[in-house]
Amino acid sequence: MLGLLLLSGLAIAPAMAAPVVYTGTLLGSSEVPPVTSPGRGTVTVTYDPITRAMTHNVGFSTLLGTVTAAHVHCCVAGPGNNAGVATQTPTLPGFPSGISSGTYTSTFDMSMASSYSASFVTSQGSVAQAEAALIDGMGRGGAYFNVHSTAFPGGEIRADLFEKPVFANGFEPIVQPLCGWNTALGTPGGSLNTIGRWNNELYLGGNFGGINAGVARVNLGTNLISSLGTTETTDGFVGAFVPYNAGSGERLYVIGAFNGVRFGGGELPDSRGVVAWDGTTTTTLPGSPYAQPLHFAQTGGRWNNNLVIAGAAGAAPQKALLTLWNGITWTKFSDEFEGVVAPVIFAVESFGGNLYFAGRFDRIRLPDGIGGVVVTESRNVMGYNGTGFFSVGGGVIRLSSIQGFGMSLKTFNDGTGDALYIGGSFNSSADGSVSLPGVARWNGTTLTPVGQGFPISQVRSLEVYDDGSGPALFAAGTFTADSQAAPIRRLAKLVGNRWIQVAGGVGSNPSRLIVLPDGRLAVGGSFTEVGAVGTVPGSGPSSGLAMMNCVPNP
Repeated sequence: MLGLLLLSGLAIAPAMAAPVVYTGTLLGSSEVPPVTSPGRGTVTVTYDPITRAMTHNVGFSTLLGTVTAAHVHCCVAGPGNNAGVATQTPTLPGFPSGISSGTYTSTFDMSMASSYSASFVTSQGSVAQAEAALIDGMGRGGAYFNVHSTAFPGGEIRADLFEKPVFANGFEPIVQPLCGWNTALGTPGGSLNTIGRWNNELYLGGNFGGINAGVARVNLGTNLISSLGTTETTDGFVGAFVPYNAGSGERLYVIGAFNGVRFGGGELPDSRGVVAWDGTTTTTLPGSPYAQPLHFAQTGGRWNNNLVIAGAAGAAPQKALLTLWNGITWTKFSDEFEGVVAPVIFAVESFGGNLYFAGRFDRIRLPDGIGGVVVTESRNVMGYNGTGFFSVGGGVIRLSSIQGFGMSLKTFNDGTGDALYIGGSFNSSADGSVSLPGVARWNGTTLTPVGQGFPISQVRSLEVYDDGSGPALFAAGTFTADSQAAPIRRLAKLVGNRWIQVAGGVGSNPSRLIVLPDGRLAVGGSFTEVGAVGTVPGSGPSSGLAMMNCVPNP
């Protein structure tokens, strides 16, 4: 973000430092706690790092009450938290009062103490530190504009402020690549729970293209859809495809919540939960714990030369299930997990040399070897280092509900270093101190919000994809808008520190994103259409699978 180069300490000539623009939508639903108001509006704050001038442009309408005051508040961890007033008190000079609709424009010199509340300068230590804190807050959703009224003295409409995505000249966003769709494989298509990649083939978990075996594959060179020989699941669904070499050559491991797999006309013994495909033959895994009744896999991955499989086991009570297989020996954790609502693991990922997993659970309780127990409390996301488990900032939760859970994990470097990104159905850190609407970032020590986030929904898949503008984090899920009510139809890209809609979005129920060898992004799920007809090339009906391709925007 060129507009932030001066503030982040990178060396550029002062004359090249461009103004930085921050925006937000004023809504009653953004207040904390939310208020019911028809009022709405927009805020644009422009900061010039050379002159240190800050201009506020505000428009608002249909308040239930009349304006009593307006301020910028700072600094909090992100949306969903309240902070003290950073700008002038009792209100921004000249902000219209006594009305329910209006506009406001004013510019202030942020090098002057008179541009801040006295308490904010005191809390920050100096005017210069107050300026730096305010700019930092606005750049990451840690500051907000609040309009107070007679109906709601604490605030009737609020806009969490974020830097506009990426700037070429300080005012106009850099044009994003042009992205379109290829829906040929989705006609007639089918319904998919997951997709995976092995060699030059795309593997499909579900019934697709007339192959009703629960699993199929696509040759990416010819687009030919075929079965895995005579392989078919007896019931349930496939949750993941994981390439892994157990010592005798790489195979593709088919992992899921199925009770068995048939091959060659008969059901393979002990084929519940996981089987291996070598391109010709499907076989079972010796000693697999998933051969036991009521053991169901949901996801898988690789870590430290192990095949990792995770899901749930048992009934009344159900327990989360985490297993590791090194090709010979199985390590299993299940009875040790605790949780209130049907504990389960939905995602696994390697980050910083450790194994991370996310799902729905509260803690794990293990013997300490001397007659006691070691309890690791970490709600819905946790780490494992090979010898023990550790908390991920206490975990993530859905406030006022026991139904929160993690669904997706991805390691990504946004330019500040590798971090683990967590997606799911949650809106807060476990202690309630940090608002985390749908996506959280873990750098190994701290959980922080990612962009403006999404209201309560399911962020089901995170993937790193280069659409021609550099590697970026993409998200798919059930969301239809961000936390500021801007439409984002189930497919989003993180640009700077803001989520934007991509290629017109996706229909209901996308489940998985995966990058293909030819540079396309595949989206799998149970949707029936993609894109925006008449606006995005290739948009239209597509059942369960679509490929997105991007080109430079002239």
